[in-house]
Amino acid sequence: MSLTLAVITYNEEHNIARLLDSLYNIVDEIIIVDSYSTDRTKEIVLQQYPEVKFFEKKFNGYGEQKNHALSLCSGEWILFLDADEIPDTELRNSIRHVTSLNNPEYHIYKAKFNNHLGTHLIRYGGWGTVSRERLFRKDSAKYSDDKVHEYLISDKKAGNLDGKLDHYTYRSIHCHVSKINKYSDMMAEKMFEKGKRIKRFKVIVSPVFEFIKVFIFKLGFLDGFAGYYIAKTMSYYTFLKYIKLREKIKLEELEKKIPQESRMMLSLIIISVILVFLVIHFRLYLIFFTENRLIILMYHQIGEKSTDDLMVSLDNLERQFKYLKDKNYTSKFFSEINIPTRNSIILTFDDGYKNNFDYLPSLLEKYNLKAVIFIPTKFIQEGYKDYPMMTFEDIRNLDPNYFEIALHTHAHENLRTLTPEETEKDLETNMQILSDHHIRYKKVLAYPYGKYPKKGEDKKKLFFTLKKLGIDFAVRIGNRVNYYPSKKYELCRIDIKGDDSIEKFKLKLIFGKLKLF
Repeated sequence: MSLTLAVITYNEEHNIARLLDSLYNIVDEIIIVDSYSTDRTKEIVLQQYPEVKFFEKKFNGYGEQKNHALSLCSGEWILFLDADEIPDTELRNSIRHVTSLNNPEYHIYKAKFNNHLGTHLIRYGGWGTVSRERLFRKDSAKYSDDKVHEYLISDKKAGNLDGKLDHYTYRSIHCHVSKINKYSDMMAEKMFEKGKRIKRFKVIVSPVFEFIKVFIFKLGFLDGFAGYYIAKTMSYYTFLKYIKLREKIKLEELEKKIPQESRMMLSLIIISVILVFLVIHFRLYLIFFTENRLIILMYHQIGEKSTDDLMVSLDNLERQFKYLKDKNYTSKFFSEINIPTRNSIILTFDDGYKNNFDYLPSLLEKYNLKAVIFIPTKFIQEGYKDYPMMTFEDIRNLDPNYFEIALHTHAHENLRTLTPEETEKDLETNMQILSDHHIRYKKVLAYPYGKYPKKGEDKKKLFFTLKKLGIDFAVRIGNRVNYYPSKKYELCRIDIKGDDSIEKFKLKLIFGKLKLF
């Protein structure tokens, strides 16, 4: 008769190959139902075992998951194992013998377990006498729908297979504790759904009795320290499942004590507080005062395709420009910033990349928009990494109807690391080089990397230096919408990423950059 191996898995990359290798040649079909593993389980199965039928399903509980796997099996006999269970040679022979019989004595067979904890074979504490149903006729049994501690439902008697299953329970203490936490969650939920109630006394006493039962009465002490560890963790599991059940019960009682009207009022207050916070923090009130809003967008490179966060694709950029035009945004230079208009927006591009020169002029003309390019003159003189940069002639030839040139320091260094004197000298160099090449520029500064001293005397000294040099405005990243009047040396720019969708772009125009997006 045909035999199907059924397994449910989640993050079993360390076990699955060992199981499949042990049974590959004695089963007719292998069904794996995976709960969307985040490790290499799926990759290992699909690449190394092409005959395996691999399915994925959201995990809602062990009983449901196993019954789903059963529904996918076509064999007359089902061998249902966990990924960490490996049959020894005698057990494999026994399985092969039973499934070859036309009229076996039983329709369900149990397998005895060798439970291993790390390198220790556990013989006592209740672990040395375990046997569970693992082989059965498909038409004779199914699993209960319990989320945890599911069991096989059948009206048939069970026989015993020869040999044993080597059960490699836990790969590490971390994995073990994580599994205890998961199982105790599910067990508490199961007991709560069945209406079980528990008193504080049982929460305190049950873990103690569980330890005594496993370590003393079931002779766990004969396994030495491994036996102590098992007794202790079983006690911990007992404590967790009961304390979590008690927590659920107390929360239910608390909800019942609060009148419905009070709950509604509390909900309204909480929602109101959240809404007020959002309106103030993200300046949403400016939506109703469009003439007070100033949006400054920050770009870097333009390419046929987006290869990283700093390179926006040509298609994406054109969609964004088209949206700005369709929604009647007013494109501005910094020289026009003191004239509030409806939906004011400034498009800025950092560093002077050659692709800005190649792509921007036609796009800006097509959509009647303007752009400001911040130039770090050292990048133009010496280059930057392997990127093609504009030349001074390229910059000089940009149409002033569509382009405004501004400052990005000379050496493009973090201003937090410079003294006021070094900052002043660097900016003077930046301006002098542009002037020497007959390039008209505006005294607007984009802080390199968006960094500048933000507190105390260092900030005051920086702003004094900027004022001394006649700098009109300075921009940081900030990722917020500005409003009139605003701090002229701390104007915020909104960072537009290379792979931003048009929907994300629209949201950024309203909120700036939210972590949610």
